[in-house]
Amino acid sequence: MVCFDIAVLSIMMWASFSLRFDRWTPPTTGDQYWIMLSAPMVAIPTFIAMGLYRAVVRYLPERAIWTMLQAVTIATVVWVLVAFLTTMAGRGVVPVSVPIMYWALASVAIIGSRFVAKWLFWPVTRKALVQRPAVVIYGAGEAGTQLAQSLRGTHFIAGFLDDAMVLQGREVGGVAIFPPSHLGTLVRDFGVKQVILSIPSLTAARRKEIVASLSGFGIKVQSLPR
Repeated sequence: MVCFDIAVLSIMMWASFSLRFDRWTPPTTGDQYWIMLSAPMVAIPTFIAMGLYRAVVRYLPERAIWTMLQAVTIATVVWVLVAFLTTMAGRGVVPVSVPIMYWALASVAIIGSRFVAKWLFWPVTRKALVQRPAVVIYGAGEAGTQLAQSLRGTHFIAGFLDDAMVLQGREVGGVAIFPPSHLGTLVRDFGVKQVILSIPSLTAARRKEIVASLSGFGIKVQSLPR
C-alpha cells in the first residue's frame, strides 16, 4: 500500500502540473523530479500517523472515507508549506491552482483505490460476508478463545481486549490482543458495533466498571454467561 501510494501521489502531482500548464510531458529536470517526489515524501508519514495503513482493506468501513480525506488534506497543506519554503529558496513558483488540483486528484485516487481493492480482494462469498458484523471480544482467556472459534462463521473478530499486559501484543488463533484503550481504533478501522465480555470469573463490580468504560463508544456491550 505504501509503494502504491508513492507511485500514485507522484503521478497525481505530475498530472496537476500538466493540467495547469497543458503540457503532458514527463519531468526532465531535477527540480521537476523533486517536486513530484516531495508529494509522497510528505504524505506517507501523514498517512501513517492517521492510521491509513492499520486498517484491513477487506473490512474497510465507509466511515474511513472521512479519515482518508482528512489525511490527504493535511498532506496537501504540509506540501504547500514545503513548496513555499523551496520557492523562497529559488526553486520556482508553484501556481495556486496546482495544490487544489492535486488535493482533488489525490483524494479520488487514495479513497477510490482502497474501496476498489476492498471489492477486488473480497472473497467469492462477498455477499454473505458483507452481513458479518465486526465484534471485539473482551478477554483472551479460554472462554474468549472458545467464543472466537464459535463466532468465526457468523462474525468478523476484529480483536481481543485484555487487561493483562503480558498478553497484549500477542495473538490467539490469528486474532491480535490489544489493551482496552485500543478499542477506539478498532471501532474506527473495522466498524465494530459490538463488544462481548468473555471473562466468567469477573465480579459484578468489575463487570460494571468495564461496561461503563466501554459505553462511551456507542457500541453494544454483551456479557458471556457463566
